[in-house]
Parts: sequence; C-alpha cells; structure tokens
Amino acid sequence: ELPTLFTQPDQARFMERSVNEPLFESEKPKEIQLIMIPDLSGSMDPDKRRAVQKSSYLLIRSLMKYQLDQKIRADDSDAGQFDISLRVIGFGDSHQDLFDRTESEKATGITSSEDFDALEVRLAQSILAIGTTDLGGTNDDTALEEAYQSVNDPIMKDRLERDDAVSVIMEVTDGETQTESSSGIIVGRLNQIKNVFARAIKIPGSLYADRPVAPDP
Repeated sequence: ELPTLFTQPDQARFMERSVNEPLFESEKPKEIQLIMIPDLSGSMDPDKRRAVQKSSYLLIRSLMKYQLDQKIRADDSDAGQFDISLRVIGFGDSHQDLFDRTESEKATGITSSEDFDALEVRLAQSILAIGTTDLGGTNDDTALEEAYQSVNDPIMKDRLERDDAVSVIMEVTDGETQTESSSGIIVGRLNQIKNVFARAIKIPGSLYADRPVAPDP
C-alpha cells in the first residue's frame, strides 16, 4: 500500500507551512509526481543526513513498489496502473538534481520504470548522494522554485487540471532556513495549484505523530 503520507497526510508530522487535507480520496490519478527536496546544507550532521536518506528512500521506494504491484495485479489491463515522475532536488546555497534523469524523462516528465532494477540503482545513487553532498548554506527557496517550475510545465499543468495527475513536493530538513519568507510564498503558490501538495518533514524526531505540528500563535 501507499505510505501514510499519501493516504492519510493528516497523520504525518509536518512543518508549520503544511496543508493537511487528504491527498487522495476516491480519485485514482494516472500519474503521481513526487519531488523530494532534501536538505544538503552545512547544518546537516551525519545523523540528520541519515534520517533524510531513510525518509527519502522509504517514500520513493514505497511509491515504486506500489506502482510495480499495480502492474502485476492489472494482468494486461490498464485498470489501476499509473505513471510516476520522480525528482530529488537537494538544496544549500544552491540546488542540485540528485536523481539522474534521461533526456526522454526530462522531455516527457515520466520516469521510466520498465527496468525496475535499473530504476532502483538510480534511486540508490541519489540517496547515497544525500550523504556526501554539501551545498553550504540553507536556501531552500531555489529548490522550491525549481519544483514550482516543474509543476507548471505545460504538459504537467494540463494533467493536473484534468485530474489525471497528483504532485507531491516533500522537503526533508532540520527546519533551519535563510529564506523563510520567500520559501513560504512559494509553498503557498504551490498549494494553490489544483492537485498539488507541498509538504515538509522536520528532522530529527519522529516522522509521524498523532497530529500535525500546529503553527506558532
């Protein structure tokens, strides 16, 4: 099954700029876009980086496995099958794509999953890069803006408008940012787009809680 984040987002532990309405109800999109935004700043010590690696891997791997299970269950039928679109955009002083996409994937927005083993290798490479890449400062607005541009690609925008796609942007960070105001504005713009859900997981600490973190009064 899909992880709690996708089925019951109100049960996940989010940062203050989260929105808590359910991601999926009865609709079954034909495409799920997942953009992970891991914190690669200098404030991320080894323990924090391992937490980011673990949470990023579990979310992406769960989606990949769910897609594979749906293909197996479909038995030559398209019922329940969907495409995935994956990106891993790390941030620090700048942003960097960690998930190696082919030119075809960049053009279509669809991540090739025909060779599941090869896809797992690419995922592993991106997760390992989280542990070794240091981008300096904590400017998450550049990565969020890149995600915003990805969502507003004409093809993706059309899919979202027709309820054929759902986009989840998930930042994983220790919560420190030098661009809180501009980042908040971008997250607000993202959450105003139909079928787009911008979220954040704050580490260290439990990834899941009984209720979302409430904003400060």
